[in-house]
Amino acid sequence: MQQLKKLLFTAFLCLIVFHARSQQSISNYVLFNGNGTVPGATSSVPSAPGYAVQMASSTTINGNGFVGSSNLIQTTGSSTIRAGLYSKGKISLANSNTVIGNMSAENSGSQTGNGIQTGSSAQITGNINANGNITIGGGSVNGSVTRVAGSTYSGPVPTGGNIIGTPNLPGLPALPTPVVFPAAGNTNITSTQTLSPGNYKNMTLTGNKTITFNGPGTYVFTSINNTGSCNTFKFNFQNSTTGVFKIYIHGNANLGKSGSTMINGGSASRIFYETHGTGTNAFTIANGSTNAPSRLDGNVYAPYGAINIGSGTGCTSLSGSLWSGTQVILCSGVTLNYVAPAAQCTTPTANAGLDKVLDCTNSTVTLNGSSNTSGVTYSWAGPGIVSGANTANAVVNTIGTYTLTVNNNGCTATDQVIVTQNTTAPNANAGSSATLTCTSSSVALNATSTTSGATFAWSGPGIVSNPNSASITANAAGSYSVVVTDPSNGCTSSAQTSVNTNYNVPSAEAGPGNALTCSILEVTLQGSSSNSGDLFSWSGPGIVSGGNTANPVINVIGTYYVTVTDPNSGCTSTDSTVIEEGPCILPYYTPCPGGKYSGTLGCELSSLFTNYVVGSDTVNDVYFFAGDSVYIEIITNEGQTQNVFNLVYNTPGYGLTDTIPNGLNPLIITGKYPIANLGNLAIAPAVSMINYVRPVYPAINSVGVAVTQGDTAQFTHQVREAFQVDGDGVKVCVLSDSYNTIINDPAGTDIVNGDLPGTGNPDGNTTPVDIIKEFPYGQRSDEGRAMLQIVHDVAPGASLGFRTGAISEGDMAAGIIECAQNGCDVIADDITWLTSPFFQDGVVAKAVDSVSSMGVSYVVAAGNFGSKSYEGVYTPTAAPLGLSGTAHSFGGTNDNMLSVTLAPGNYTIVLQWQDSIYSLGQTLTGTLTDYDIYLTNQYGTQYFGFNRNNLGGDPIEVLPFIVPGTNPVQANITIVRAAGSINSNIKLIVFRGELSFNEYTSGSSTIVGQSNAASALTVGAVNYFNTPAYGVNPPVVQNFSSRGGSTVNNTIRNKPDLIAPNGGNTTVQLGGPNVDGDLFPNFFGTSAAAPHAAGTAALLISAKQKFYGADITPGDLRSLMNSTATEMDAPGFDFNTGNGYINPYGSMLTFAAPTPLAEELAWDTTIVPGTVVFNAGVNGEYFTTQSVIIFNGDTLPTTFISSTQISATFPTFFGNYPIYIYTPPIVPFLNDGGTSDTLYFFNPVKKDIQIVADNKTKRYGEVLPAFTASIYVDGVPLANSGLTYNDLGLTPITFSSSATTLSNAGIYFISPSASVVDTGYNTFFNYEFVNGLLTIEKLPLTIIPRDTTIIYGDKIEITDFIYQYDNSSIDANDQANFLTNLESAHQQNIADALALVNARALVNGRALVNADLANLSALVSARALVNARALVNARALVNGTTSIDTTLLVDVATASVFNYQDDSSTAPLVNARALVNARALVNARALVNGTAVVNARALVNGSSVVNSDNVGSGSSSNQNVAVIIDEDDANAPVNDTLYQFVGINMITGTYAGTHAIVPAALMSNNFEISYGLGTLTILPATLTISADSISSTYGQPVPFTYDVDGLQFDDSLAGITTGPIGFTLTDANNNVVPVPAPAGNFTITPSGINLIQPSDYVLQVESGLFQNAKANLYVSVNDTSRVYGDPNPVFTFSYSGFVNGDDAGDIIPPTASTTANQSSCIGTYPITLSGGSAANYNLIFDNGVLTVTKATLIVKADNKFLYKGGSIPTRTSTITGWKNNDQNTITSGPSYTVPSSCYLTAGVYPITVCCLNFPNKTSYNIVYQSGLLYVNPKGTGAKKIITSLSCIDTLINDPSGLPYLAHFTYSNTNSTALYIPVGTDNSVSSTGTYEGVQPIVFAPGIGNYDVKFSGQPITWSVKSYQGSTKYTVSASATSSSTKCSGYGTRMGEEISTATVNAYPNPVHDLLRISIAQDGGEVENLSITDMLGKTVQLPMTIEKNNTLLDCSSLQQGVYLLRVTFADHDEVVRIVKE
Repeated sequence: MQQLKKLLFTAFLCLIVFHARSQQSISNYVLFNGNGTVPGATSSVPSAPGYAVQMASSTTINGNGFVGSSNLIQTTGSSTIRAGLYSKGKISLANSNTVIGNMSAENSGSQTGNGIQTGSSAQITGNINANGNITIGGGSVNGSVTRVAGSTYSGPVPTGGNIIGTPNLPGLPALPTPVVFPAAGNTNITSTQTLSPGNYKNMTLTGNKTITFNGPGTYVFTSINNTGSCNTFKFNFQNSTTGVFKIYIHGNANLGKSGSTMINGGSASRIFYETHGTGTNAFTIANGSTNAPSRLDGNVYAPYGAINIGSGTGCTSLSGSLWSGTQVILCSGVTLNYVAPAAQCTTPTANAGLDKVLDCTNSTVTLNGSSNTSGVTYSWAGPGIVSGANTANAVVNTIGTYTLTVNNNGCTATDQVIVTQNTTAPNANAGSSATLTCTSSSVALNATSTTSGATFAWSGPGIVSNPNSASITANAAGSYSVVVTDPSNGCTSSAQTSVNTNYNVPSAEAGPGNALTCSILEVTLQGSSSNSGDLFSWSGPGIVSGGNTANPVINVIGTYYVTVTDPNSGCTSTDSTVIEEGPCILPYYTPCPGGKYSGTLGCELSSLFTNYVVGSDTVNDVYFFAGDSVYIEIITNEGQTQNVFNLVYNTPGYGLTDTIPNGLNPLIITGKYPIANLGNLAIAPAVSMINYVRPVYPAINSVGVAVTQGDTAQFTHQVREAFQVDGDGVKVCVLSDSYNTIINDPAGTDIVNGDLPGTGNPDGNTTPVDIIKEFPYGQRSDEGRAMLQIVHDVAPGASLGFRTGAISEGDMAAGIIECAQNGCDVIADDITWLTSPFFQDGVVAKAVDSVSSMGVSYVVAAGNFGSKSYEGVYTPTAAPLGLSGTAHSFGGTNDNMLSVTLAPGNYTIVLQWQDSIYSLGQTLTGTLTDYDIYLTNQYGTQYFGFNRNNLGGDPIEVLPFIVPGTNPVQANITIVRAAGSINSNIKLIVFRGELSFNEYTSGSSTIVGQSNAASALTVGAVNYFNTPAYGVNPPVVQNFSSRGGSTVNNTIRNKPDLIAPNGGNTTVQLGGPNVDGDLFPNFFGTSAAAPHAAGTAALLISAKQKFYGADITPGDLRSLMNSTATEMDAPGFDFNTGNGYINPYGSMLTFAAPTPLAEELAWDTTIVPGTVVFNAGVNGEYFTTQSVIIFNGDTLPTTFISSTQISATFPTFFGNYPIYIYTPPIVPFLNDGGTSDTLYFFNPVKKDIQIVADNKTKRYGEVLPAFTASIYVDGVPLANSGLTYNDLGLTPITFSSSATTLSNAGIYFISPSASVVDTGYNTFFNYEFVNGLLTIEKLPLTIIPRDTTIIYGDKIEITDFIYQYDNSSIDANDQANFLTNLESAHQQNIADALALVNARALVNGRALVNADLANLSALVSARALVNARALVNARALVNGTTSIDTTLLVDVATASVFNYQDDSSTAPLVNARALVNARALVNARALVNGTAVVNARALVNGSSVVNSDNVGSGSSSNQNVAVIIDEDDANAPVNDTLYQFVGINMITGTYAGTHAIVPAALMSNNFEISYGLGTLTILPATLTISADSISSTYGQPVPFTYDVDGLQFDDSLAGITTGPIGFTLTDANNNVVPVPAPAGNFTITPSGINLIQPSDYVLQVESGLFQNAKANLYVSVNDTSRVYGDPNPVFTFSYSGFVNGDDAGDIIPPTASTTANQSSCIGTYPITLSGGSAANYNLIFDNGVLTVTKATLIVKADNKFLYKGGSIPTRTSTITGWKNNDQNTITSGPSYTVPSSCYLTAGVYPITVCCLNFPNKTSYNIVYQSGLLYVNPKGTGAKKIITSLSCIDTLINDPSGLPYLAHFTYSNTNSTALYIPVGTDNSVSSTGTYEGVQPIVFAPGIGNYDVKFSGQPITWSVKSYQGSTKYTVSASATSSSTKCSGYGTRMGEEISTATVNAYPNPVHDLLRISIAQDGGEVENLSITDMLGKTVQLPMTIEKNNTLLDCSSLQQGVYLLRVTFADHDEVVRIVKE
């Protein structure tokens, strides 16, 4: 029993959970309040209890609804609530509350106290869930309690447990959106009346009033305020089963004491009240009395106010639900029965049809209404309805608006149609006039009319055809008329038009000529005509588009013809224009649209962001690239620099790195920035903090076994000799691009050769160059090293320093300061920045002035820009080409284009103007005027520019472009003022490119930036061989040397200062011509002139320190050098040559005396010195006017002739006295001047001994050879001189050389030396030691790759080579290191990629063979390497990680190899594979020699490696070095330089097989290299296809999969195999198993696999295991039930899980059993499954439940009767429904009651039965049915029953077989019914047969008894009392009795009135009721029993009939009352 209770409780909890889950919407709630948030709500929090549902004592809630609250549910007394309680806040219940349902409190406001609290004696049947504490004051909890952790529970032990966990807190629904009410009406309702759906005003009922709502629909009221006694609302549903009543109240609704009833069907679920009242009484009902409670049917919704039910004493009964937006209050005595609101009616569709027109012929129209909703009614309203107002189709005769209302059971929809009138004449339009032209001899006239179907009739002078149609053809000028008739109304109208003539001929203009170029591939022609609207038609060789417009686009040169047609006259004319082939000018990068970009990035960076491909620009004229990044300068808004830096530095989306300091400038951030992220600088948040962004424009450089000839040209060698100064104590620093970035450490070689100081310098100048900062971004030209070589030549004792200045302008400014801080006394630079201001000093110029003030002398190259400049004051004129703004008038002649000639090459033109410069801190306004510069072609018809909006920024624009080809082109420059009004000083300079101005050459100065700094010594250039030292006097300045005269800070500074030599030798290859034919490159440009001047400055400073112990200021030094310069042009300063040619010696003479050099005496050789007085001269160097000749100790009067000659008169003398020159000192230290060497008139004859080191050779790496020397005596070999070596007085000769065994191939000095053994030999010999040259030749070397074997898929690595060379002359101790170094030199410079030539590819049938590759090696360009494709192989390692093997491949087409063989210097590009850049092979020597051509484009090689002698002309080394040139190389800009090449190994295949290996070229100058081929063997890889072991379930699709192991690279299985992979299943016996497979374990083997041959793989397959588990088959026994006492039913099963078409026949089913038997008590019993089996299924049982329900036991009191005054008969009852013989266990009852003293008064009284008791009573539902006690009249007033025969009918084919029907009637004139049982007092007798039982209850009035009989006599006799005497009254019928008149032949029974027919009667089940058509509208149907009690019966309406289900009625007589509007009709119904 306990188990059964637990099962029952579990079932109950499941029911509760089901209820909670069924909470879907507001319609589930019987009570609900919101929190005032319904849309439109404005009320404040209501008074206590606030937002809440509150129930007072004696409140009862019934049904399956829920009680919900947004805040609080509380009771204030004892209540019974059969509903779940759900509160968003709390629940608080008073004492003695019963709740049958779950309780949940969310406590969403986290209020303190209890979430749920009850008083004492609580009876909770359900689960409790709360987010908070729970207190149950007492009672019981039949359910679980679930609460959150940390909360408490106090109360009785819950049967379901006290659970700490997650409470089940159902979410509350939203309240419905309030209805938008129709407007209320104007009629007040104050009395009883019937209302139809509609709009009313106020309802005010004062008591006992009844309002009948007549039919479903919408009823709108302003307010309801009822008072007094009970007012009743009666809802007449009119038998509608779906109709809905909607009661809308705009204001408050106070129903007072209210009743509610429904008639003619209906349900409370279809009655809806909605009030928009506010406050606490939006909807109220007062309690009625206990006997007459208030009643309300329906759902009430008050979205804006409170609902208050049951005020006052008494009680109220409600059926429905109550919802409030604020508060619901139920007072005492309220019973609320939940009735779920019905789904409301569906609003129908309404379509009033098309608008109609009344016209002349149609006086009425039919309106065509319709609806897509079935079963609707129609109603029309409007001004002129003739008929059909209540049909879909109304007939109307008046114009106006007609409204159709469609009603669908109370829901309505409307639509309108408009009826208009048309009696007007039709519209007539003869159309436009027409014109006869030369191409149109006839015209069409087209009449129109807005009238549909109108007809036309034309008249006029020249109608050719169709006069009665809308369109006619006419051929004569004149007037034409058309008559239009409207056939619908017969009205006509006419209209006229005309025919004219037009023979106008247009003019045609093809426009000016134009040109196509290499960059301008299309042009737009400028056609025009004399008339607007003319038509154009062009013809010519290349029309792209617009051939029928005035402005077609063309792309081919030639003559283009235009034909212009006047569209009106048809006449034409023609013209032509010529398009020529114009000059080719290419924009450096993609120009901005319109030549201007106004955004932050400017044209340069926006174009770069949009178009750049990595590696596509190697010229670097505009950009400074670093991989995928570019160096930029961000000019920030004032005060935002740090913010911008924080935003962009190394952050995602920006990524600025490698920042470069900008010195004193706080507004510029410089650094490397990803190109892909540039766009983010132009959007928020960056854009608001940035003024603009520009690229870091690359700096422009004004470009010792080598000695500069400039040292001689400027006589500084004399300064060193005459004044004994070499720059010692002075530090000279150079700023240039780089110092030592070229490979192989060329600076180290310069040091050992004496060209630079440092450790190993042979001249003892061992202080190394101070590298303050090297260029950090790769290889540059090392121009700084060349400059330092010149300084070292001029001032070899000076210390040297280098600092790169080529990073950025700001960095250079900082670098100048750094040089000063690092002790530099002289600084020289050769750099020009495009962004340096022209018109004021920029950051670099200011840095120059700053270090000058610190005592540092600054020497700067003037620049190599010649006079390529234009300068002037802006003069506005009209702008060309449609450019906005004005243009500059060149020469003031309104010429807006400056004509120029452009030689081929790269160009950079910079335009600046005098204005504020924001980036220099002039932030108040920044630039005030915006100028732009454009380049146009020679015609001025096309242009481009790269301009930005400069306002507020900097006054600069940059115009880069390229002129390709070999011939100069003509072009124009236009300068436009786009914004601003200032006529500024403007200046443009051509910084790159050979441009010639054809006109307006004013303002040709090009010295700007720091070259124009006030304190700088600005140096121009002259070729060293154009100087006095080389016989040219005066010197001639170079044409390229920049000219002075630029205005800066409103002043023109005298620049240049002076001119210095250039063109001398250095060891740095800078690309200049070798003008002197020696072994060393020449260095040209002011870059070479500046270090000459810097070295001179070092000598002068050093001399000042030596002779005066003092420094010379930079200003004094500049003045000194300027003032002593040698004039070149006209005397004085000029802007071409400055102050003249540099004169170091002259500068020295101004403050020191030289030491004289005496070389020889000169006199008249016919005179013997000493014998007479004679005049003799001394020839030498460095004489001054103070120099004197000392002879025999005496000073002779001396005549100064020149610095090289003086003379004196010599006296007679005897002997051979010494002669020398003395120059007295002039400096304070007296350490200048001095004496010369001694001369003699009679010198002994000394021989000249010359020891010349013999030239030697060796090969790289070999030991040094033995050095020897050749000795000459007076030019004769020693062997032929008659002397021996010992005769020379010298020690043995020794040799020195900077070369070692491993010195690079090249030329080195061999220096001989020896000492004189006795000084006396000096009187006999002059000794001279002459250096020889050691030539280190290249070592012959053969490089062969070692044979390599790998497996296909392995990374292909060629890392091992055989190096074959002769090492016999290499020191044995060095041989191992030599090989190691060789391997390193070769292999460290091999690209991590392979070149691939596919040997399988055939070219014109020719295959690639090894002979094609013999003695070949390979280099690859950087671009080709960038474009390498990756051959990637990912390998999974044992530990789960993945190793990626990547082989990078540079594809080379086989055709390229063949092309290389044909001509290695000319190569077409060939694609090796689709989507890969085309590549060509070019011989490396051809690159060096300048002959390499790819796709007809010459390539320029800038690589220092390839430019070296290893592939140079005249060398056989590396003759077959094939350089792989990429398509991007060939397509790079003109003059683009190929800098970077690396070695690359080449293979002929990556597939399985044998392939050749071509070795990578060794990039070295030290070897004469040949190459051999290696062999690459690639073995096939193993491809393993393994069937995956899988587990599946029977019936599931078998997901056979496989794993492929061994696929290499990007190979796919589909690409190497044929056909799909199949699978074979086998069992343990290796039998093939079909698919789908049964359950079990099987082997899966891949099958049907074939490799495509030839293949890179060998195949291996592996099997897997297929485990096919049984499927789960769920077998559920179906829950069933039976009635107590019945036998168990047959149990049935439900199956879930059959697959593969299986069904129950494929298994052995289980059996079902239960513990219940026929006698088991009510309750639930398990139905248990057992047994059963299946081969492919797991049977999973789901037991069922057998529910034994209560049997129905009907206890019906038997009807009894007596005659008035008689004894009450014994009451008995009939009991039906006994089970299991329980009738034998009755212990008591039943008992009966009847009204007391009822026997004394005739009437019908109830016999009430109850109280049947027996042990198993709980197993039954006992239904007690009352009987009737008839007290028949007797005695005074009693009337007998009179029977009679009305008539008989003849029956035809009656089922009974009887032929007649007798219609007997009875008359009961008593006021009560009589009960006369069949028997002696109520008998029927007949001699024949009959069918039909006589009535036993005789209702008052007339009754009927119909009986079928055979025709023999039949008599019905009834005995009853008349008074106190019993009489028998009989009636008889025979076949001959009177036939019924008007009845005819009857097919059955029917009882009727004049209007109402009821059939059949007596009735067993269904009673059919029909109403005559003219009977009127029925208002109500009701059935009452003989006690007057209304009986509710199920009712069904079928067409015109109503069916009543009478099956539940007890036997007896009932009255059917039919209520009409004006009367009632009653029909007696007998229930048998």
